[in-house]
Amino acid sequence: MNGVDDTTSQVAVLKMHSSIRRDTIKLVKDEEGKYYFSLQFDSVYNCAITFHLCSQELKNDKNIPLHFVTAPDLPSPSQYKFEAGIGQDFPPKLSMFNPSDYNQDSLTEAKDDYYPIVVMIETNYPKDYKGKAKNSSQIVYGSFKLEGYDYSFHCIKTKFLFNKRMFDIGEIFGVEGGTSNIVNDNNKLCVICFTNDKDTVVLPCRHMCLCMECSQIVRRQSNNCPICRTKVSTFIQIKEKSKEDERNKESISDAKKKEVAEKAANDAMKDDNEEEMSSDEPEENKDSHRANTPDLDV
Repeated sequence: MNGVDDTTSQVAVLKMHSSIRRDTIKLVKDEEGKYYFSLQFDSVYNCAITFHLCSQELKNDKNIPLHFVTAPDLPSPSQYKFEAGIGQDFPPKLSMFNPSDYNQDSLTEAKDDYYPIVVMIETNYPKDYKGKAKNSSQIVYGSFKLEGYDYSFHCIKTKFLFNKRMFDIGEIFGVEGGTSNIVNDNNKLCVICFTNDKDTVVLPCRHMCLCMECSQIVRRQSNNCPICRTKVSTFIQIKEKSKEDERNKESISDAKKKEVAEKAANDAMKDDNEEEMSSDEPEENKDSHRANTPDLDV
């Protein structure tokens, strides 16, 4: 209808246990003309951050990055390990970048699978971790911009590697800090009905502004995003596990435990009744049993 996809896709939310805040990645220039990387990151578990400069990305047949290769005549990648923590600042002057070590074009131009700068954060899961994630990392691909005599960082794209599956990360407008951290209660509401929470993203503009019900209305009546009026290609509903879902899951689990406990109690009562019936057996039958039992020399 009007070029709009007839279906609304529903996607799950993957939680990154380690994440670089890509809008905080900067180059800081000191008085000697050397550059240092500055950024902020979050990590639920211990993590490692690696800087790959002027490197080629090697992938497998499923388009999953295997590793990044740097020319032998260039500085090797630098890796730094950190403990878990939210809102951490990358230590100043820890990772140095000297533009004179590189060709200018190699710093400012990305092509094919070659990138001037790749910043990767990998999660190091503890031995007692029992979640579904076996490995996960966030990869920020970028280049450098030369303005006058100064270089600055430019983000090209961001990807998330989760259990050997690659996901492109795109910003969703209308959500701050993820779907569970919307700025205030008014901003949580659908812009059409102002009743339901917004949970549906409009593509390609990526405005999260509708509830599922109102997205059906937009599909039937219009092909424009209610925020920017961009033509809609499809809708994606984003669902997170709510606290109510978790409570329901816990109540189901508790009910199952209660059912098992009651069954065990009933079985125990049944066994007790059988023992009582056995003890009420007539004395002559007991004597008969004793007569048929051979004497044992101990």
